Amino acid sequence: MSELLPHTAMMATSAVFAPDPVPPGYEAHLGTALTLRRQTLAANTAQVNALRAELVTMEPRYPGLTLPVELVHGSADTVVPLAIHSGPLAKLLPNVTLTVIDGAGHMPHHGHSQTVIDAIDRAALR
Repeated sequence: MSELLPHTAMMATSAVFAPDPVPPGYEAHLGTALTLRRQTLAANTAQVNALRAELVTMEPRYPGLTLPVELVHGSADTVVPLAIHSGPLAKLLPNVTLTVIDGAGHMPHHGHSQTVIDAIDRAALR
């Protein structure tokens, strides 16, 4: 069983980054195997299950936000697809810039860091 844990962690990490590659050393730095512990999985599941209700409560207030919002989303994100997350959110926010990175996955801040830095700079200047 312990031999499967590193392999399972690598598969899970690869799935989150796909189709982008996992940066060298990422799993060792993050301690990915720790995320697969029963207690950690249970806590993460509870957070994910509670998230929808929280988002529904906040959604009516989105159109009133006046701060600059930069959304950066990978078009190949299968964890939180564009059509479920940033696409609809961009339609609700009055002061938003949506940057879609063609072919990028769920972790664009790693594989496309300059695009993310550019978005942060734009928000700071606005």
